[in-house]
Amino acid sequence: MKKQTILIGILLGFEVILSSANAQTAFSKLGIQNNNSTTFLLTNVVNSGNDGWCATYQEPNISIPCYGSLPSVQTQWSMLGSKTAWQQFDYGVCDGAIDYSGVKPKCVTYVGHFGIQYTATSVNLNSIDGGTAALSPYQDQFTPRTVKFVSSTSSNNYPTTLSSYNSLPYRGVNLSGADYDYSFAVPSINDGAFYAAQGMNTVRLPVKWEYLQSSSTDTKVQANDPSIPINFNNPNAKAYANLVNQLVAKGMYVIIDMHNYMRYGSSQAIIGSRVGPTSTDYANAWSAIATEFKNNSHVSFDLMNEPYGMSTELILSNYNTAIAAIRAVGANNLILLEGNHWSSAFNWGTAMDGYTANSKVFVPSAIKDSNYAISVHQYFDANYSGAGECVPNSIPTLFDLNKYLQDNNLKAIVTELGGNNTKDCANDINNFLKSLPNDGSYLGWTGWAGGTNAVTLFTYFGPNTLTMSNGYQLNLTLPTP
Repeated sequence: MKKQTILIGILLGFEVILSSANAQTAFSKLGIQNNNSTTFLLTNVVNSGNDGWCATYQEPNISIPCYGSLPSVQTQWSMLGSKTAWQQFDYGVCDGAIDYSGVKPKCVTYVGHFGIQYTATSVNLNSIDGGTAALSPYQDQFTPRTVKFVSSTSSNNYPTTLSSYNSLPYRGVNLSGADYDYSFAVPSINDGAFYAAQGMNTVRLPVKWEYLQSSSTDTKVQANDPSIPINFNNPNAKAYANLVNQLVAKGMYVIIDMHNYMRYGSSQAIIGSRVGPTSTDYANAWSAIATEFKNNSHVSFDLMNEPYGMSTELILSNYNTAIAAIRAVGANNLILLEGNHWSSAFNWGTAMDGYTANSKVFVPSAIKDSNYAISVHQYFDANYSGAGECVPNSIPTLFDLNKYLQDNNLKAIVTELGGNNTKDCANDINNFLKSLPNDGSYLGWTGWAGGTNAVTLFTYFGPNTLTMSNGYQLNLTLPTP
């Protein structure tokens, strides 16, 4: 997905700032008490302007920072200043300790998440993932309600037999987090269980090259030297590899995605350019990854996420260097190649920003391999970026891409698609997936994005989202019990 700045009101530093006019008797005060042995970790707070805020029970008229975490029996109070005010809290549920070593605290052992919305007269649960949550019956304002979360999603509840498909065999989800700029947040094995239970069999795992190089235990630290080798005994790389292996052990197919936009480090220098990492540095990184996962038929290599703003010929040259290194260590895994201009499916046959069209450069005679497929992305807002509202009834015409695949006897996989949680986006996702040719030219798709790290993303899909139930789900078969 194209890089976006995501602003999240989070955790221990979150505070609603009130003017003196807002520090007044609340119209309504409602509290949620944690009636669990687990800990609720605050991940997001939104409200209706400055008309909703956090307070203590003893001091109802003073704005305080919202509690970053709620241990058992502790209460979070929400103050609403008018009849139409509302406030929404989102919590991750931790079975035990919280890890505060990164920029954003996270559960050491994550078991699920849920959202709570307060209005002047009610409290409603929503966005529940990883289990079930129950509220005590509504009584009145100024009386806390208890919430009990029962975890039912664990690494052990993956379906015994995952769904399989004769056409478009790979159908799944991107589990983000190891690709975030501010901190390495590798997803949990639990994150994939919901999607597997809905009929998905594939996980794309985006990761930044710099995190795999880092030898630090600090999840904020990224390497800034492309010559540093990837060592899978180092903390980040080991955690990432463990997740890949855990998913494979559950029967899932995994796409390892280097999520770097063909750039590297703090300077974001273009790989293979005169000022950036060399193509050999890049190839060495992939050699290390390939050595770790070689010949695992459930693991494929997406060599680079969404290159843009550079020569299309340079992109392919970098790929060929990496392909040679991968094959040199004896790895026969499927390789996925993304094109220029964010690998837009819609624009595959068009020369964008003055650079040669992908369809003219990515031809079999120029690609030094035989076991590869084309990886493309498709979103449904006006400029196909995934950053805006979906255009109603948008089914992008992929005539150029489909003709390219047929003319060159190649296959493609849509490794990113999606939209925000609206009826229009759900319809667009469903209609697009149903429009993909059923002639073997497409290997499948992975939606962007799911799991606990993605709940605040614009295009998140998961339990109780329309994009899941009315979009992706209509193109899945539930696993056999």
